[in-house]
Amino acid sequence: MKIVFINLLYFLLPILAIGQDNYDVANIPSTLKSRAVATVRNDKTVVEIKSPEQVITTITCAITVYNKNGDRYATLPVYYNKSTEIKSLKGAIYNEMGILQKKIATKDFKDISAVDNSTMFADSRVKLFVPDYHSYPYTVEYQYEVRSKQNLIIPSWTPEVSNNVSVEKSSFQFIAPIGTECRIETTNYKGSIKEEKNDKTESKTWNAEQIAAKKEESYSPNPSLKRTNVLIVPKNFIYYGKTGNFGDWKEFGQWVSNSLLNKKDDLTEASKQKFIALTKD
Repeated sequence: MKIVFINLLYFLLPILAIGQDNYDVANIPSTLKSRAVATVRNDKTVVEIKSPEQVITTITCAITVYNKNGDRYATLPVYYNKSTEIKSLKGAIYNEMGILQKKIATKDFKDISAVDNSTMFADSRVKLFVPDYHSYPYTVEYQYEVRSKQNLIIPSWTPEVSNNVSVEKSSFQFIAPIGTECRIETTNYKGSIKEEKNDKTESKTWNAEQIAAKKEESYSPNPSLKRTNVLIVPKNFIYYGKTGNFGDWKEFGQWVSNSLLNKKDDLTEASKQKFIALTKD
C-alpha cells in the first residue's frame, strides 16, 4: 500500500504543478541558458491609471539564477515615498525542479532609507529583499502592488535586464480611461501592440519573449541603446498636488519653473545671514 501511494504521488506531482507557473529549470530552452547567469522566466507589469491621483502598478516577476554571478538579479528593491504606497508584497523561492522551498512575506523585506550620501534630506525609502539561497540553480518569484498619488512618473518597460540575462517572457500593459492623452515613446520594439477597449477603459500591451543573452564585448556601444524600451507620460498630469501639461518639452519646462520652483529661492533675511556666516572666509 505504501509503495502504491508513493507511486501515485510521483505521478501527481507534475499535475499539481500545472496549477501554478512551472519553474522547473529543465523547461528553459538551451538557447536561453547559453552565456546567461540568469533567465527572466516571467515578467508581467500592469499599470492602470484610475485617475491622475490614483495609479496602480501590479508586478509579477520570476527569475532563475544559474550561479553566484546571477544572485544580484534576484534581489528586489521596491521604492516608495509620501506619494507612493506599497499595498502588497510577497514572493517565493523554488529549487531546480520548481518545487517551493520558501515563501517570502512582507516582514522578510528590509525597510531602509533610499537616500544617498550626497543628499541632505529626502523622504524616499525602499523595501529590499536579498535571497539567502545558494543551491543553484534556483528561481525567485515576486508579486507586489504599488499605488501612486501622481501620474507624471509612470514605470517604464525594459524587458532586457542585462546582456548576460536572457528573457523567456515579459509583458507590459498600460490601462487608462478612454480619451486619456499620452506621449508614448517606443524604442527598439519589433513586435505588435495589442490594443483593447471596453466601455470605460482602453489598454495597450507590449510583449517580448525568447531573448538570448549576449556576449559582453570590450569597447562596444552602450548596450542600453539597443534594448527595447517603452516610456509613457500622460499629457495632463498631477504631481504632488500640482497640475501640469506635457504637450511638449517647452510646456513642461514652464510648468517646472512656474509650479515646482516658483519662490523656492526666496530666503528670509535670517536664512541669508546664516548662510553668509557659514561660507565666509
